[in-house]
Amino acid sequence: MFCLSPANLSSRRSSGFTLMEVLVAVGIFAIGAVAVASIFPTAIFLQKQTVNDLELDQAVNNAEAMVSSRKLRIIEGGVYDTQYSTDAADQPGPLGNSVQPLINGVAAGNDLFRQFSIRDRTYPSVYASQDAASLWVPLIRDASADPTLGGSGNRTWELYAFVMQRRDDVDYSHAETTINSASPSDALYPSVLRVDINGFSNSAVLVDQFEVPNGTIDAFQLAPAVPILDSNGTTYIIDAVDQNGAGDDIIQIVGFVSANPNPPDALWIADPGGRVNGDPANRNPARRILIFPQSSIDYQP
Repeated sequence: MFCLSPANLSSRRSSGFTLMEVLVAVGIFAIGAVAVASIFPTAIFLQKQTVNDLELDQAVNNAEAMVSSRKLRIIEGGVYDTQYSTDAADQPGPLGNSVQPLINGVAAGNDLFRQFSIRDRTYPSVYASQDAASLWVPLIRDASADPTLGGSGNRTWELYAFVMQRRDDVDYSHAETTINSASPSDALYPSVLRVDINGFSNSAVLVDQFEVPNGTIDAFQLAPAVPILDSNGTTYIIDAVDQNGAGDDIIQIVGFVSANPNPPDALWIADPGGRVNGDPANRNPARRILIFPQSSIDYQP
């Protein structure tokens, strides 16, 4: 018969873990688990951001390839949006050097929105247009040294495009005012709107900034890193914004405000729309502004 001595029993009992040892081990494991779990939200966010950046790059490449291959056809004497360039008698005048929308296109039956349909201007194009992640909206500028020389073949055109990311939970419709919209009102797609400038500074000492009507910052959800375009065709990146109480809103930009060829009198800004549930969109949809080379425009004087 085999019997355990008291010494053997004491040895068997001491081979297990005490309650304190178990608690310490569980605590160490919990700390490690929390540290590992905290990585996942950041990783998911970075993955989503990477996907968005890749889709944006692809949308930009798609827009550049589309315009390069088809070219924008401009016919001298075509119908342009001349709301900003009328004389005292309210007669349409030359476009001048200011950036203009292309709502009415360039000629009857041959306008931009026929040349580049909404399907052409959304990406990925394999989806239905209302499901696309990105959209580009074009603007145009007559950069001629003397824009009054229309008809003599001396015009020099510049084409711009806002590349924007759309969201399914946002209503992008706005009041249909052709004088300040670069695209027709549509609840599914973001637009680009014109905002008048009340003043600007371009001092080498002071921070360069634009002064715009009160409420502009909130209305357009303006924030650092949002791209904007002025009436001279100069693109800027917002550095900071300041809602100056009852006075003008201040938009500080990265770089230098150019007054060439004319002091800027307006900004073109992407419209963020509003949430379907009535809340603010909380983000401006503009991601990049493209400037196309002259070779992308087929000008027929």
